[in-house]
Amino acid sequence: MRLGSLWLCSAAAAAGAHVEVHPAAAVDAAWALAPHPPPHPATHPLLIGLKRRNMDLLEERVRHMSDPHGDAYLDHMASEEVAALTSPPPEAAQKVVAYLTAVGACLPGTLRVHNHHDYVRCVGAAAVLPALCEGGMQMYVRDGETAWAAAGRITLPAEVAAVVDVVAGFPRTPGGGA
Repeated sequence: MRLGSLWLCSAAAAAGAHVEVHPAAAVDAAWALAPHPPPHPATHPLLIGLKRRNMDLLEERVRHMSDPHGDAYLDHMASEEVAALTSPPPEAAQKVVAYLTAVGACLPGTLRVHNHHDYVRCVGAAAVLPALCEGGMQMYVRDGETAWAAAGRITLPAEVAAVVDVVAGFPRTPGGGA
């Protein structure tokens, strides 16, 4: 059975063509869909990590400062230097915020952009999941244990997906992590 994450999916009114950000996760065969699940919990945490820039330059710099025979040996970068080199441009976070706002995916007052502009986080409104996602959240059962997990794959509008590295914060598989 192939099931997994799906939080931000095709909302026809929200944006154009959607592309896959994460494929569906495989659910262990020991888990089964609950036949009559209770209502879904009201909220889920949501974290969207943005694509960083210049990771090749950072890797090169780390190699140089780790080489005992090099000129830059032990010349460590301050966190501000790393952020200046690798942080996405502010426009990337703005695209994600605009999309989340347009589809009503976050509870009011919970949307935050990290000060390095490398991720966006909020508390997601589970009530809008059916409108946003093909499959939404599903309850699974196994040996008397229950767990909620997202069903399907994560997709975003192409212009938003272009700046996103990871969507996390809610269970991708029953009993598993984000």
